[in-house]
Amino acid sequence: MRNDHPNSKESYQQKKVEDLVGLHMLIYLVYRQNRSPLTDRQVKGKLDLDDMNNVRPRITELIDDRLLRDVGSTRDEKTGRTVRLVTVNYCHGEQTRLW
Repeated sequence: MRNDHPNSKESYQQKKVEDLVGLHMLIYLVYRQNRSPLTDRQVKGKLDLDDMNNVRPRITELIDDRLLRDVGSTRDEKTGRTVRLVTVNYCHGEQTRLW
C-alpha cells in the first residue's frame, strides 16, 4: 500500500488549467485577458451569451476548482443588486512573472 503525502494527493486532485475545455476554458480566458475582477454579467457580455445560467454555474465551478477566486462585491449595473467580483487565482500553482 502506498503512503502518499496528503499534499501530493491534494495536488493530484486539483483541476489544472490544461484540463479545461469548452465554456470553462472560454470563461477562464476572459478573466486572464481582462486582468481585473469581473462580475458574472460582465463575463456573459464579453462572451456574447444570452443567459446568466450559461456562465454563473461555470464560474462557481472554476472557483470550487480554485482556478478563479472571489475577491469582493459590487452593485450590478442592470439589477442594482450586490454581486460577486471574481478574478484569476494566480496562487493556484500557476507561476507568474515577477517583473
